[in-house]
Amino acid sequence: MYNSEFTVETIAREGAILVLPDGASREDLVSTSNLTKYIEKHALDWHNFMFKQAPTSASMIPNGSLYLVTGCDKSRSWSTVAIPSGLGYAGDKIQMTFKKDWWMSNDLARTNTLRKGEEGDKNFAVILRGIRISLSNRVWSTHLHYEPPDGAAYYQSLSTPILGLRSRLFRWKEMRFGKSKLYLEDREQV
Repeated sequence: MYNSEFTVETIAREGAILVLPDGASREDLVSTSNLTKYIEKHALDWHNFMFKQAPTSASMIPNGSLYLVTGCDKSRSWSTVAIPSGLGYAGDKIQMTFKKDWWMSNDLARTNTLRKGEEGDKNFAVILRGIRISLSNRVWSTHLHYEPPDGAAYYQSLSTPILGLRSRLFRWKEMRFGKSKLYLEDREQV
């Protein structure tokens, strides 16, 4: 039996925690090496299909966002906590306590829990593993064109993470000049 109470403390700008109180089972393809030729043959067709099926939302499918699932972990119960970026000042300490299958509330984090038996005897995929499918720049620019629509929320687009010096500079600016404009606008609407 697992320890039913623990506390997590962080000053990270964003993050997530997954707790599996009853464990999980793992299912994976034995070998993914046989998929390579199949993916190479059909990758452009899959991207074209996405663009033709949903022309407005497909524009939010940049190169490299298609994913072929090759394995998963399944569980009958789980509990998550997510710390989205922009919900506080950089360096704010966030402390979360997990007690008896439940996260104790915190204003800077979002929680969700499914207890064993709430959905019958169903098994839910909680972790996916797979292969990201992308086209070469030449093939992508020749056959497809990605451009986020006007007014699209930035967080809906795939982006490059901010690491290293850029990350430290971004955090310093946040600490020096306060909360982001986006955060303040969201809070005013509440």
